[in-house]
Amino acid sequence: MTAQTAAQTQIPGAGDPSPDVTIQTLDGGLVAISDLWRQAVHCLALVFLRHYGCSFCMEHARELERHNAEFEEAGIAVGLVGCGSLDEAVAFRDQLDLTTSLYNDPERAAYRAFGLSETTAGTVLNPRVVAGGIRALAKGHVPRRSSGNPLQLQGQFLIDGAGIIRSVSRPRLMSDIPSAYALLEDARKLRQS
Repeated sequence: MTAQTAAQTQIPGAGDPSPDVTIQTLDGGLVAISDLWRQAVHCLALVFLRHYGCSFCMEHARELERHNAEFEEAGIAVGLVGCGSLDEAVAFRDQLDLTTSLYNDPERAAYRAFGLSETTAGTVLNPRVVAGGIRALAKGHVPRRSSGNPLQLQGQFLIDGAGIIRSVSRPRLMSDIPSAYALLEDARKLRQS
């Protein structure tokens, strides 16, 4: 294994430089993740969604949206990244009435770079996943088909203005999505340090 191959397979953690992958904007353009953390006042909260048909992701995106003003006041830019088609990304944004920035990673290159794995089909029957699905349904978030990978897991990363990852969340179950409040608190603690 070459040094470059080893570096590519290393899963980045807190204290490591952020991977710099290019993702799609919803107008079909491209943006580097480094541009997003450089433009943030204090830090970037990079939130990877499972796919655009995921009811847990719909619920989480709406929760982040509700806290949008608090993130802005704290100087924290929030960038959502999903996988699927560009049309699905636009529909996801429009359906949820999101003003939070949403980006698309149809090939899931950024997911791989940030070490986000896939789950197994059997986890769908996990009691926590079932309970989470009922919770999301009760809030009106009905799962739908998506061209994104239904087994893709989500993740959240706080990246400072120098491009260093300061906080990492890689849940092991599709329903285990950290709250927007927890992400906001982590970002505020980072700002105070």
